[in-house]
Amino acid sequence: MRARFAWFGEALHDPGGRHSGAGANCQASGLSRSMTEDKIRPRTCIGSTGFGDFRMARISYAGRESVPEHLRHLFDDMASYGPFGSLVGAMAHRGPIFAHVFGMLTELKDEAVLPRRYLEIGLVAVSQVNQCDYCVAHHAPRLTVEGISPEGVTSLLDYADHPELDDVDRLVVEYAVAVTSDFNRVRDSLFLRLRRHFSEAQIVELTWRIALCGAFNRFNDVLQLDIEEEALARSA
Repeated sequence: MRARFAWFGEALHDPGGRHSGAGANCQASGLSRSMTEDKIRPRTCIGSTGFGDFRMARISYAGRESVPEHLRHLFDDMASYGPFGSLVGAMAHRGPIFAHVFGMLTELKDEAVLPRRYLEIGLVAVSQVNQCDYCVAHHAPRLTVEGISPEGVTSLLDYADHPELDDVDRLVVEYAVAVTSDFNRVRDSLFLRLRRHFSEAQIVELTWRIALCGAFNRFNDVLQLDIEEEALARSA
């Protein structure tokens, strides 16, 4: 089983891994203060590697001044999207990725074609399947705003008889799991059920966001991005 993570201390991000032991303070590198005032905590892994092994981010975080001027507004736009300072700082190293990914996310948010509840259910389900702590920490609190308890969020993948989900919620979880784990064997019967509740535009967006979230899960975990303190506080 994949190791899980605990979070502690006031240590800041150290992209070079220059820590000196548990609780050691490190200097943050390049995190834009205009994007977020959050401190970043290093990870300590609990699992097969034993307790106390730091899991530091593998890259630095680019700041607002490091991107072309015409892209700097995305730091501000994403601040309104959520406390994604680590993800923004990582992607800002490549202008085309930064521009198109975050430009798309903010535009989809503004258009609000897909109801927020179903979007967040899909994103949390994918992130739980992939065991992405970063994405779960950011999106699980949004489900509590939608009326699902923290306990209900934790057991989201047990959707068949989940007492806090209605039939459409369960369908979204089922679809998210299928797109993530069984994407080349999704049955027509599942799509027929989706069509009863969603327009084609909504199905396209839901599918795209589920698939994109899977990419985010891998990007975040491979680079070991730090979870921002504001996100940790919201998920506590």
